[in-house]
Amino acid sequence: MHRLTLWAILLMGLPISSDAGQQFSGITVRSVTVAERGADEAGSFCEDFELKPAEVTSFLRKARIVDARTIHDNYDRLPCYVRGKANWPKHGEVAWEIRAGGTGTLKLRNGQTLLLGCRQCADQFGKGNKSR
Repeated sequence: MHRLTLWAILLMGLPISSDAGQQFSGITVRSVTVAERGADEAGSFCEDFELKPAEVTSFLRKARIVDARTIHDNYDRLPCYVRGKANWPKHGEVAWEIRAGGTGTLKLRNGQTLLLGCRQCADQFGKGNKSR
């Protein structure tokens, strides 16, 4: 599975980092649109979780591609999310979702979904993660 994902990333031209995951820092985000914010469950816990386009861009640049086990072991799965679309040169429009615990997904035009994690972002969102 990792080899296939890595191969797909290389074909897409995404930069490879020597750290635990691949990072998007080399990609220029042309535009970001925040389309929706919400929560998996009703309640007041997520009332204050929202991201501006600049914060979304920052998350996408800092995030690393991770696997489901890394998310399970190192991040809180919080119900708060923000969703939208971004436009990248070479890759076109992609759909994204960012959660308050510093995790997210990126859905590419080819149907592939990448899992993202950003420990630094979780701290900036004001919602902790398990590694703190």
